[in-house]
Amino acid sequence: MEYRWVGKRIDFVLLGEYIQAFFRNRGFTVRKEEMPDGFNVTVGQSGAFGEGKSFVSFVKVVGQPQDFVVEFGIEDASRASRIFDSLAALIGGGRFVLRRLKSEDKLKELERDFWTYIGEKLALF
Repeated sequence: MEYRWVGKRIDFVLLGEYIQAFFRNRGFTVRKEEMPDGFNVTVGQSGAFGEGKSFVSFVKVVGQPQDFVVEFGIEDASRASRIFDSLAALIGGGRFVLRRLKSEDKLKELERDFWTYIGEKLALF
């Protein structure tokens, strides 16, 4: 999902610090990469949400301080993983599918919390 902000004069350095703090305060590892027209923050954690899996998320900020886009993305499960889930459910492995679905729900909750947090921080500018 992505949102665009126009007409605000945002300090990208401070915005990057806010984004990194959001994830670090929740126990994730964070890496920020500068780009010519913004920056990218990659987030990951082994054992995400206690499910023993790693996940990768990213937040990309592109544009100028007065007109920019913030994009939040989560690495999607592969097609092969979804086929495995279907087969596992057929042979009694439904609990693994349930775990994955719970983890996906938590990731969606993380994204909702992120947008609320960013909205509050951008309102300060």
